[in-house]
Amino acid sequence: MLGMFKRSAPIDDASIDWIFSTFSWALENFDAQYFQHNTELILLDERFFPGSFDSVHAMASGIFERVKAYSGLQHWPFELVEPESFQMQPVTLQPQLMHNKRGENTQVTAYSSDYHALNLSYQPQQINKPDALAASFAHLLAQHQLFQSQLEVPGGETYVTQATEIIAVMMGFGLLMANTAYTFKGGCGSCYNPAANRQATLSENHCIYALALFCQLKGIDNKLVLKQLKKHLRSVYKRSYRDISQRESQLEKINEALG
Repeated sequence: MLGMFKRSAPIDDASIDWIFSTFSWALENFDAQYFQHNTELILLDERFFPGSFDSVHAMASGIFERVKAYSGLQHWPFELVEPESFQMQPVTLQPQLMHNKRGENTQVTAYSSDYHALNLSYQPQQINKPDALAASFAHLLAQHQLFQSQLEVPGGETYVTQATEIIAVMMGFGLLMANTAYTFKGGCGSCYNPAANRQATLSENHCIYALALFCQLKGIDNKLVLKQLKKHLRSVYKRSYRDISQRESQLEKINEALG
């Protein structure tokens, strides 16, 4: 009888299983020790993104440098190109880039002639939405990391974009990813600029569930998370966290990946 009043998870069981599997897969392949000892929950505040800037590109570069550092990929040869100069080019596979090591563990101190620049850019309209800009950068870095690894994601090729969003969450950007997963278009079409928003694949609820799993594994204070989340997402987060807490066997499997 009491089961009738049990709150259900905000997403279906198949999606939950995939998120757990993708977390375990990412921890096994993208430096679980860095996740365990260095990864933080990134907030959009002065502590994580300090400073003021005198141009759009300077601001974008400042945010990008912070995102690189927090993701542990600051040693990779990324080059942020201004939008008007950016040209899409095939990405070069570079075996010397160690996808399974991040931060100081890479033992890379400078770029060499063996590295080919990994060029990327941004939507200048996102300058007015720095949370969307930071989340977009995190997702781009996750995509590059996956490409260099040449690994197959859980679920296969169809789930590549979703998996790289999970990797971005695991880099610490889950709060920013969740808050920018959906933007209400409003009633006036001229007031809505899609270029200013992050192009998300995971839904808000899926992002929130992944964020809750990240916070569970990292022991993040829920009060901090709820304070930063958009109001309409807070109940979803509470339901997600509660559901995850009850999945002892799945949590145990992830903790095994952490070592």
